[in-house]
Amino acid sequence: MKCQWILQGRVVSGSRAAAHFTRLDWVQQQCREKLDFAPFPGTLNLEIDPDFIPLLSELRGADAIELIPQASDGCAAKVIPLTIEGIRGAVVIPEDKVNTHGQNIVEVLAPVDLRGSLGLEDGHLLTLFADRPGNAPLDAAIFDIDGTLLDSVGVYFEIVRTVLDRFDFPQVPVDEIREAAKDGGFEWVRVLPESALLRQPGLRSQIQSVVEEVYRPLFEIEARPMPGLKTVVENLAAAGIKLGIVTSTSSEQVGFKLKKLKQNNTLDYFEAIVTSSDVARKKPAPDPMAECCRQLDVKQENSVYIGDSRSDIQSGRSAGMK
Repeated sequence: MKCQWILQGRVVSGSRAAAHFTRLDWVQQQCREKLDFAPFPGTLNLEIDPDFIPLLSELRGADAIELIPQASDGCAAKVIPLTIEGIRGAVVIPEDKVNTHGQNIVEVLAPVDLRGSLGLEDGHLLTLFADRPGNAPLDAAIFDIDGTLLDSVGVYFEIVRTVLDRFDFPQVPVDEIREAAKDGGFEWVRVLPESALLRQPGLRSQIQSVVEEVYRPLFEIEARPMPGLKTVVENLAAAGIKLGIVTSTSSEQVGFKLKKLKQNNTLDYFEAIVTSSDVARKKPAPDPMAECCRQLDVKQENSVYIGDSRSDIQSGRSAGMK
């Protein structure tokens, strides 16, 4: 498995000094030779999320491709190839003496205008995948269910809309629902009208009753395996990689989700399934990851966890997984 640094950050405005640097003839030429593309004038600046700062320090200290100035025409820099939203590019690591940004800002070169091509504005959250030297052993691939194996995110949006409708509360934008769910749980206070919980005693238990009523019927109608899932699973198994599932769903609720995988003829490929009922602490703690690796008889550091939420990243990292 190819090693990568995975970083998340938000788009911020820069000093525009990179526009001159990227137009220099020697920079254009060396990028063509060493990165296989000529950079678009300027760079995209990302302010890296605090959770990813330790990885950013690793990246800055790694071996990298050098861009070496000709005579006195500019300053040297290092670059590390990456992909961002499917577009090839590179992280620029300038010399300390010319670094005009804070230590949590990275600059990204690309052959296109990333802001324009991706419709980005300041504040947009992006994930970049930067290449690391060498390869890492991979013995197991462990997956989250919701939003990863199953295309079920829309189900949760519909649950929230149903709850708000039942209690005659105003609907909220999808982005607000995402924010309320980004850490693995759901913060109802983010989508309810201000002081609603204070004005209606027992509202939380009433909301939970509605959720329990509509959750399974909506899931069984709306959720489906991710496109291409069967091919991915078959290819991983054929490569001798063990497969597991770690989910924050309880053992009582997981059955109807697994049924979707059984219908897709992929369930039998998964040798271990760990639910929130099987461990003392659920994600983002490392407990479910450690238990799944124990059942698969693999080392955590030789395993990768694939999920779609912040708590997935935190749980995999805290267990020492890729």
